Amino acid sequence: MEVVMKKKIVLGVVLLVAGYAGLFSACSDNNGQDRQAYRSDNYQETIVGTISKVDSQFILMNEENDYLISGMDLSSMAGKTVELTGVVTENEGVFTIEVSSRKEVEFGES
Repeated sequence: MEVVMKKKIVLGVVLLVAGYAGLFSACSDNNGQDRQAYRSDNYQETIVGTISKVDSQFILMNEENDYLISGMDLSSMAGKTVELTGVVTENEGVFTIEVSSRKEVEFGES
């Protein structure tokens, strides 16, 4: 039970940090504002990051943001660097990617 609570706390902290990072990047330059407008129109985006499992959720983590993953079972990809394509939405500072395609990134690719 204690392990589950620790994982939930870690997820909460990750999501909080991701929310603040998204807020600051959106406010810091015009490019961030363009990305927010782009996301609100539900266009496909391609994002590279590492998949982590926190509690029962899979999260794509990169230097820019953390994204909750939905739309595809990526349990076999945990710990791997991947390129995900899908619709990214933001709700109260939490980013979600509805995955339509995935590709494992080999070292040396980006």
